[in-house]
Amino acid sequence: MSILYSLFAVCSLAFCQCDKDGGSASGGNLPFELSVSQWNVPSQGATEEVDLQAPGEWKVKTDYIAGGERWLSVSKTSGAAGQHKLTLSAGNNPSNSTDREALLTVTCGNEQKTISVTQRTHEEVVPEQGRYDVKAGDTLLTVNVSANVAYQCSIVQEGNWIAQVQNKSAMETSSVRFQISANTDEQERTAVVKFTADNLAPTEITIVQAGQTAGKELTLFQLNIWEECGHNSTDGYSAFQSLVDQIVALEPDFATFCELYKNGDDMVMKKLVAALKERGLTYYAETGFGKGGGGARGLLSKYPIEETELINSWMFKGVCNVDGKRIAIYPSHSNYVYYSCYYPRGYNDGGGNSGWEKLPDGPNTDVSEILERNALSGRPESAREFVENAKKELDKGAIVILAGDLNEPSHLDWVESTKDMFEHNGCIVPWQTSLLLTESGFIDAFRQMYPDPATHPGLTWPVNNKGIPVSDLAWAAEADERDRIDYIYYYPDSRFSLVDIKMVGPTGTIVRGERVAADTQEPIIDQAGEHWPSDHRGLLMTIRWNE
Repeated sequence: MSILYSLFAVCSLAFCQCDKDGGSASGGNLPFELSVSQWNVPSQGATEEVDLQAPGEWKVKTDYIAGGERWLSVSKTSGAAGQHKLTLSAGNNPSNSTDREALLTVTCGNEQKTISVTQRTHEEVVPEQGRYDVKAGDTLLTVNVSANVAYQCSIVQEGNWIAQVQNKSAMETSSVRFQISANTDEQERTAVVKFTADNLAPTEITIVQAGQTAGKELTLFQLNIWEECGHNSTDGYSAFQSLVDQIVALEPDFATFCELYKNGDDMVMKKLVAALKERGLTYYAETGFGKGGGGARGLLSKYPIEETELINSWMFKGVCNVDGKRIAIYPSHSNYVYYSCYYPRGYNDGGGNSGWEKLPDGPNTDVSEILERNALSGRPESAREFVENAKKELDKGAIVILAGDLNEPSHLDWVESTKDMFEHNGCIVPWQTSLLLTESGFIDAFRQMYPDPATHPGLTWPVNNKGIPVSDLAWAAEADERDRIDYIYYYPDSRFSLVDIKMVGPTGTIVRGERVAADTQEPIIDQAGEHWPSDHRGLLMTIRWNE
């Protein structure tokens, strides 16, 4: 009897035995099933319970498809036949750009079941900056935002001086634009912009607008746009678009350009005004055509251009009224041949069909011959005609500004302290154009701000435009041909003061056919965007009303 009882007890235990997680060890009659075939995990992480039925021994394999390795855990990866509970766990997905994906495969005998696991990216709305300082006048502010979720903007402000004009959302990179009205008070004012999205805490930026200073400031940007933005980068960046980006970045009150060629709908000034309008900026433009120096010159202005006059083949005049003051601006581009500053550097000057090759006898340091060749260019004569016209404007009470690529160095630069720099080869040269302008009372804004040409040479050409082959930038490939040939001149007037002038563009230059880093002390405003539309640097001058 005891033997029979023992056999009965053993059979009963075998029938009732359970595995460690509570699943029945007897699963021969169970179908092979999983309660979940797909799990979508929120970005912050979660756990999921999965019911498993198996008629025999089973095991779990995890294959990681995207988002890295070992970010998903399974409470049990193998077991005997029966009913089981598996716990799946995933932590926070730190990425804001890549979803995580994995595939769990459960194998029981010859059968397989799968669970597809996907975890969304970390949802974020991240403005590029936390604070934006803007000037007192009307301006358009662009806030770049990185986001992987649709978001909304709300403005907390006193008054109604900021208006949202554009919002592109649910993009990895987007932009929000705000039209900001002029602040007529002396005190600065502040607003907060909140970016909100479902299930996310608000993100804020602060906009601080300056109050009116003692006097209004005006800026003028000058640039040779190199064959009417005809040199796109080797990477395919548009020279014209880079010019648009530069104007948007600087928002000058005025800009002067040279090397314009086209007419009609292809005219760069017409296209520039339209492109800036699309970016929320209103400008007016005029073009003065002449035969010299690469076609026409252009004037861009935030103020209506009320008058224009062609002075000669190398410059024209545009007149604007700003705060009741008449401003006459002369965009200029002087003749590029008879470029006799090449003589001391051992190269011909391109005048009289002489070409640009190396001089057969080496550098020519005869200053009288250098000046004689320079006069043949017509540049000094063009300056005389400017002075004559400018006197008429001064008699009318105008503020007079000349800006452009004059294709001639300055007598203020080729001096004793620089005679052995930039391959001047000992030459001290009283260049006629700059000397005439100075003797006529005009002030070279850059040299007024930075009087020492040895420490602040202000080199504007040729510059290291990284998107262009060096062979297209250097004309005298075996010489140090760097010089300051782009200028802004003004006639002194008690109604305004010079506040600042800086170069704009690439920081490097070209020396003997090689790209070199900047090696001077003057401040340079780096280019906006991926490409620079010129082989010259530009200039940005700021003046302030004293009245």
